[in-house]
Amino acid sequence: MTVHFAGEQPPISQAATWSAATLGAGEAYEAACLAQAAGISREEAMGLVRRHGTHRATLMAAARRLKRG
Repeated sequence: MTVHFAGEQPPISQAATWSAATLGAGEAYEAACLAQAAGISREEAMGLVRRHGTHRATLMAAARRLKRG
């Protein structure tokens, strides 16, 4: 298990392994809403919530960038 310091971003491979259990209740809700609204997978949405927090406008912008590639 790799330890990450506050503010440090984990590699993408670890971001893909996050589950709803590792998110707080509000973060899991935001991830589910984001996945549905943005048309991305739940795992991708959870990674975005972990990286960017729960601000909806920021999450939607990040989801759009993710979809564009």
